[in-house]
Amino acid sequence: MKRGSPLHAAVRTAFASSLGHGDTGIVAKQGLHPAAVGFVAGFPGVIGAVGLLAAFSRSGVHDGAFPLAVGLLVVAGILLVLGIRSLLWVEDDRVTVRFFGLRSTSVLFRELQSATFGMAFPSISYAITLTDEGGRKALIHANWWRGEAPAVTAVCRALVEHDVPMDHSTTRLVSRVLRVKRPKPRITHRPWLR
Repeated sequence: MKRGSPLHAAVRTAFASSLGHGDTGIVAKQGLHPAAVGFVAGFPGVIGAVGLLAAFSRSGVHDGAFPLAVGLLVVAGILLVLGIRSLLWVEDDRVTVRFFGLRSTSVLFRELQSATFGMAFPSISYAITLTDEGGRKALIHANWWRGEAPAVTAVCRALVEHDVPMDHSTTRLVSRVLRVKRPKPRITHRPWLR
């Protein structure tokens, strides 16, 4: 990971509220920051509202902008509901994540095969991806969760305790969050093209 690269910057700023947080005890279910939900749902909502105003200022429901405006408002409503239903929940033996989705994904710490950090498609934000033996993936997006510090600290501690193979970026995050010596990375990313 080169200094000054976007990935290096992401590692330095990811889970900023969690750095050195220490033992937190019980982790309650965490939801997304209201501002994050507002941003994601608000973007299509504002464009849809402007389109609706434009349509009604011209020829109303027969205007070409009307179907697009209604579609964007529906998308905004769906994103709002999915955002409100999003959760991050860490228990003693597992983590459960639902991020703008219909279903939750739970992975057991003892069954984890890898922990990697990077941008998760189709999202445009960075996340720790936890993959278990069955191929299930739980993505913990950085800096999206309300009160994420206890959850992220508990996940990082579980990665160390269960000796989960991690890539270089994840080891750096774990070291920063727990304020411990950086674990040895056991996953190496190979570029597709050299």
